[in-house]
Amino acid sequence: MLRSLAIFPFTKDGQHGKFFSGKAELSLNSDIVVIETDHLRSVPELLAVIVQIMIVHINQTMVKGDRSRPFLIMIDEAWKLLAGKRSGEFIEEAGRIARKYNGSITLATQHR
Repeated sequence: MLRSLAIFPFTKDGQHGKFFSGKAELSLNSDIVVIETDHLRSVPELLAVIVQIMIVHINQTMVKGDRSRPFLIMIDEAWKLLAGKRSGEFIEEAGRIARKYNGSITLATQHR
């Protein structure tokens, strides 16, 4: 039954399970934090999920943390994420949440 669900590839037994098992370590205590996702470029469905999880974590840090500290989330090559309607809607909602807590999201892309 589980194998027939769309979420199966992201479970511990699925092809992307290694990204979701184990302890997650993402510290946002530095003034600048860079999260490189270039190695996920060839797997757009995984990239979208990873970026969404990171944005949720960042938004939770904004909501629970020092609200006087500004946050800026920059997403390079954003066209890859905005190609899917759900990802675009997610980023829009994340931006609305960020704005309430002294944060913002900047999207960048290149024209080829």
